[in-house]
Amino acid sequence: MAQTGVFISYNHKDKRIAEAVVESLTALSPNLEVFIDHAGIEGGDDYETKISESIQKSQWFVFICSGGDKSEKEHELVLLRGRPVPGQAGSFGPEKSDT
Repeated sequence: MAQTGVFISYNHKDKRIAEAVVESLTALSPNLEVFIDHAGIEGGDDYETKISESIQKSQWFVFICSGGDKSEKEHELVLLRGRPVPGQAGSFGPEKSDT
């Protein structure tokens, strides 16, 4: 079965909550490939490029928003990718196939 990409966006003050979400998702299914920046970016990686590539590969997006944080940039990248986000018209999650 193919991996389903999940991108976690969060404010670093909410790191404990984000880590708990990652643990919960990975415990649910081995078919979920969860990306969170502190585990998915290595020394020498270009941060912005790695984030953008991870968003492009993901089918699901989890935003942990506590207000006034850097997740606005990631939110914008998801919108530019053409994926709807919570609180806006459309569904939240992977695209549906007509076949």
